[in-house]
Amino acid sequence: MNDLMQTVQLIEQGRLAEAEAQCRRVLAGAPQHPGARFLLGMCAAQRGAFDEALAIFEEVVVIAPGFTDAQDRLGQLYLRAGRVEDAIARFEEVARQAPGLAAVHAQLGAARLRADRFAAAADAFRKAVRIDPASASLHKRLGDALWLGGRTAESSPHHLDAIDRWTGKVDAGFFEHVWRQASTNGKTGAARRVAEKWIALDPASAVAPHCLAASGGAAAPARASDGYVEATFDAFASSFDEQLATIGYRGPEHVARALAAARPAPAGHALDAGCGTGLCGPLVRPSARVLVGVDLSSKMLEKARDRGCYDDLVHAELTAYLESQPGRFDFVVCADTFIYFGDLAPLARAFAFALAPGGHLVFSAEERPAQPGRAPGYDL
Repeated sequence: MNDLMQTVQLIEQGRLAEAEAQCRRVLAGAPQHPGARFLLGMCAAQRGAFDEALAIFEEVVVIAPGFTDAQDRLGQLYLRAGRVEDAIARFEEVARQAPGLAAVHAQLGAARLRADRFAAAADAFRKAVRIDPASASLHKRLGDALWLGGRTAESSPHHLDAIDRWTGKVDAGFFEHVWRQASTNGKTGAARRVAEKWIALDPASAVAPHCLAASGGAAAPARASDGYVEATFDAFASSFDEQLATIGYRGPEHVARALAAARPAPAGHALDAGCGTGLCGPLVRPSARVLVGVDLSSKMLEKARDRGCYDDLVHAELTAYLESQPGRFDFVVCADTFIYFGDLAPLARAFAFALAPGGHLVFSAEERPAQPGRAPGYDL
């Protein structure tokens, strides 16, 4: 036993050659010694000889099926080798041998997720949550497994439990997902709770205050903040065009048609205000000798640049940019940008300031269905 304890220390110190020699001395006298074989496998794994380590651990679990650490290490190596079902079998054995450890069931759940066995993964995470109900991570992983398996209604309470227990650095993508799920399902109180916790943990977040206001927890701002717009669309840029295509988005076509009716002859300078990925660019380019695009999202502007139809692309907030361009543009197109503004008066004045005499502003807006008792104006 003392020899094996010394071997563990040697492995921890990275003295692998000495540790392996120690293991082989033990095995010379006791060839089936599971502990020495296990440590020999650990040495092989640390050397990066994963196939060798896997073969050794396979021998250990045959010699000593109840050697939980060997079962666990073997499962991890199976995962590394892409043998997911073999890994699951090992982890299931570990869970039988150590049923009271939450981490064991969580590891099994993660392996089952790798195999798209969502219901089985949820069962494993549920056992882990019963053992450690205070863990935000376990509630999140249980909710994730249920959501991935299409059981969205069941996932929501666990995701909310995860938010309530969350400490430390915020996973902004997860918080926004939970907030959107609650909002979409009409659970305004829960959505507000998520946003409030988000702000408490990350006061610098640009997105969390917007979510809080949208949930009725704060007054609607006069416009979406620069930080919110930039963060949202930088994250959205890579899939923006594809997602709009799936909903049959026609905003640029409508704007281009209206522009052609208003200005049948080409103009000098034109602006695509809130140009995004440049969907309007190819449609309005024939109507302008010089076409400029402006947007707050640098990632969206990269996509617009790839279209090759703009003479200049500017990374700026729209109102401020317009206020710096007196009388420059013969026409401005603005497709689905007004919806990020509440009070349109400052924006309208800025458009008027940037347009040349006789210039045109062509924009799209979304109709808000009339509701009895609803006051005129805007809301978020």
